[in-house]
Amino acid sequence: MSQLFFWMWTACCNFFTFRFFVHGNIAFSAAENPFLLKWVHSLRPSYTPATRYVLMQRYLPAEEARVFNEDIKHLEGIHNLTYLMDGWEDGQRHSVYGSLMTCRLWMQLRATTQAAAGDTWDPASLLHSLGV
Repeated sequence: MSQLFFWMWTACCNFFTFRFFVHGNIAFSAAENPFLLKWVHSLRPSYTPATRYVLMQRYLPAEEARVFNEDIKHLEGIHNLTYLMDGWEDGQRHSVYGSLMTCRLWMQLRATTQAAAGDTWDPASLLHSLGV
């Protein structure tokens, strides 16, 4: 196997391993579990999975940027939206990220709903009156 092909194959396998951990809600520390490593080596002795450090420092920021760009492209034609993304650190200095999407329609809908409290109102006619 050529060196370039092996490098590309390893990067591809690491990416799919990363996706497995993220979508399976599995802690990155499981990447260094000795039973997982034995199982992977029994399937393909030439492959060594990425460590949790590589998953967190290399693949996680790249995936976050990819998802952010995908969200921006998906929302390109929609107007009056605000996309907020923020990050925090917990006591153990682990990063936590959150995102929020708001729109002016929600503010108008909420204000109108509060003004109409106690009255009977039809959500469909309310949305129609707002021009949706």
